[in-house]
Amino acid sequence: MPRYPHSMYRIGEFSKLGKVSMATLRYYDEIGLLKPSRVDVINRYRSYSPEQLKDLCAIVRYRKAGLPLDDIRSIMDGEDPVPILERNLESAEGEMVILSERIDTL
Repeated sequence: MPRYPHSMYRIGEFSKLGKVSMATLRYYDEIGLLKPSRVDVINRYRSYSPEQLKDLCAIVRYRKAGLPLDDIRSIMDGEDPVPILERNLESAEGEMVILSERIDTL
């Protein structure tokens, strides 16, 4: 895989590695969730460091678990994840009860 100078990944490479779209990466940059390590001042190309792949994988995992982006940002900013995850687990369990009742009704 071609590499950007100084072990950086261009947005297309990084999106493939993280299995997210380039639009998603641009959005995460826009909302401050995952800023690129470098943005070229001339062409505005975004570059990501290999270390950022760990953060992207965590974000993807939290999204698959149904966490809202605001909660993910709080965790990524260093807030204790336990209360956030517990709150989301309680919410998911409540949704499961409601869905179970719907299934029973159907």
